[in-house]
Amino acid sequence: MQDTDYIAGIRSRDQSIEDSFYRLHFPMAKAVMGRMDGQRLLDFEDVYQEAVLIFFQKLQNPSWKEEHLTAKLSTYFMGFVTRVAQNHLRKQLRLQERIHSNGLAAEPSEMMEVSFGDENEIDIFDLADSIKSPCGELLKSRYLEGMAYDKIAIALGYKNANMAKKKKGDCMSKLRNRMEKLNLKLSDFFTT
Repeated sequence: MQDTDYIAGIRSRDQSIEDSFYRLHFPMAKAVMGRMDGQRLLDFEDVYQEAVLIFFQKLQNPSWKEEHLTAKLSTYFMGFVTRVAQNHLRKQLRLQERIHSNGLAAEPSEMMEVSFGDENEIDIFDLADSIKSPCGELLKSRYLEGMAYDKIAIALGYKNANMAKKKKGDCMSKLRNRMEKLNLKLSDFFTT
């Protein structure tokens, strides 16, 4: 499949093309993230899913034109994955540094909030709660509490850890759709 086919499919939200893009680039992205993360702080699948969702949003934005692509789509995407992974690593390292220096961890929600003006603060987990149960609970378990997928599967009654990962991906897609209705982007909450 050519880059133009992927771009057209992603822009039209063709699920089969999005899935193909996801599966095609995951091994390369995992290798790139693995080289960056010597301390094993990253959850590769979480970072990758976030990068894919934000990347798809970027391509689906009407202001994005194919002329913006100055390299192969895979090269462009890997640069994007690298930036998202670097941001996650910086956050993890800052959190570890704060834990070691103060004996205190930052409130996880501090990293998940975005402000609009002075008073209108939106928490990404409030948006997740507004989707449909168990998405809010699943995303909070994963991102606020840092629960492993096998523990989430037990807590929420999923068959296994892989099912919890799949449901988390589904919840992230629902969250993205909800955010679009509110004219928000994942990049408002997660820096890229």
